[in-house]
Amino acid sequence: MKSIKHEKKLIFFVLFFIIYLNAIGQIEKPITKGYFLAGGSLDFVREKHKDINPEGETGYSTDISIIEGDLFIGYFIFNNISLGLETDYFITRRNTNDTWNYIENDLIVGPSIRYYTKIGIFTDCFVGIGFLHHGGKGHPIKWRNYAWSTGVGYSLFINKFIALEPVISYRTLHKDAFKIEEGEEKYSGFNLSIGLQIYLKSEKDK
Repeated sequence: MKSIKHEKKLIFFVLFFIIYLNAIGQIEKPITKGYFLAGGSLDFVREKHKDINPEGETGYSTDISIIEGDLFIGYFIFNNISLGLETDYFITRRNTNDTWNYIENDLIVGPSIRYYTKIGIFTDCFVGIGFLHHGGKGHPIKWRNYAWSTGVGYSLFINKFIALEPVISYRTLHKDAFKIEEGEEKYSGFNLSIGLQIYLKSEKDK
């Protein structure tokens, strides 16, 4: 998971301000009952973790690269409220002290609900269960992962049916520790992403 730095905060607030001004000109939005929505986003994170012992000396130093892709499909069950299914897939590569590499694959699936305001700002809540955690040879598939997130975003419509959606969210991911057999890792923090969403009206409601 990634943590927002000062630069990301500045970029987000500038972007949010521009989007808010642009919302004045966006009158009609496909956020009413009967519309389907589908889309996703792709993120890349690079972090460096250091293990410091009680004496203050630095032990292991680990470079972590994470590629995250998420897909979402939903349906507006009421005006301004959509219910859907979200899938998050993580590929995590670790390199500790340039001595060994380790790659993890995690798949999280679960329900997501969104509430939209008339100007296109929405809140999003997601709860997921891990259906895959695999770390290569000697590390079998695990089923104990889970995650949740809540956030705020905005639908910036390019045309009547396609929107760019910047989202800022707070996320928590629990999964089996990559090295400790019975351990667990917990990632939590703020996340900034920009996705693409398509809105289509169901045939029976046309």
